[in-house]
Amino acid sequence: MTAKYSWLRNNSQIATFLVCVFISFCVWIANALNQVHESKLIIPIHLDKDKWKVDVHTKTAVNFEATISGRGFDLMYLYFQNPFKKFELSPSYKNEKVNNVNLFAAANSVLINYNKDLKVVKTNPEWLAISTTKKYEKKVAIVSNVNLNFNSNYMQSGKIILVPDSIIISSLEPIDENLNSIEMKIVSKKNLNKSVFQSIVLVNPQPTKISISSEKKNWIYIPVEEATEKTLIIPISVDEKMSRRTMTIPSVVTLKCRVPTRYYDKTTVDKFKAVATISTRQQQMSVVNIAKAPFWCDRLVWNPLTVHFINPSK
Repeated sequence: MTAKYSWLRNNSQIATFLVCVFISFCVWIANALNQVHESKLIIPIHLDKDKWKVDVHTKTAVNFEATISGRGFDLMYLYFQNPFKKFELSPSYKNEKVNNVNLFAAANSVLINYNKDLKVVKTNPEWLAISTTKKYEKKVAIVSNVNLNFNSNYMQSGKIILVPDSIIISSLEPIDENLNSIEMKIVSKKNLNKSVFQSIVLVNPQPTKISISSEKKNWIYIPVEEATEKTLIIPISVDEKMSRRTMTIPSVVTLKCRVPTRYYDKTTVDKFKAVATISTRQQQMSVVNIAKAPFWCDRLVWNPLTVHFINPSK
């Protein structure tokens, strides 16, 4: 042992005394923590408006004080693992006759689920006075609003996706039954040569009356890919109103369209349908329309636009 600690060797009784004091202190702490104590805890108040189905707010403070009884060890753990951090008042604790919520019952319910050895002795205040106003809600669709200009070699390769595609609006007054959708603030892009993924802003049609839920961001995705042209020969079908024996001359149309490069091989004749229709029986000419086409195609041009039709039975 170095000279620095030589006094301990010469004063062994002091060293023994200090060790005994330390052990006694630890025993005293353990014994104290094993005893039943009462402690006060400040709990923040949260009112979940979705559960209450009304516009709700408190008339009093946003916190309340709870006196909790239990062993010292349990109280110590309670402070480290506070189950009241996300404490939300449920309508089930509301008095049926008046707009008061029983804070004592609500806090005790949370504590029992956390540790049955702990209990709430009292709360201050015991009841929370609240104010509620009936709230009307409605789920409406979000409508895209875009102005897009593409690079000459690129195109929109699929449907525009909105995330989410609907949203909850609320009002203190009845919501117009004809209000089934809301638009987004216009997204304008020029000379596009890549896909677009960005947040969007919703346009409130009645900002003084309606509230739009804004807990999460709204997003838009516009798929953009390199494009190429494809030519197909499509057989012509006759309109259902015409006789099945009716034939057209010519019997096919030549169709040109623009498709995303990755869809080139998937763009086949069976994906299209050309239909010939007539306006009156006296006419011998029929207009050809493309009744079906893949969603990824655009700039459809076909020839001829009109065909002759004949009925072999006549």
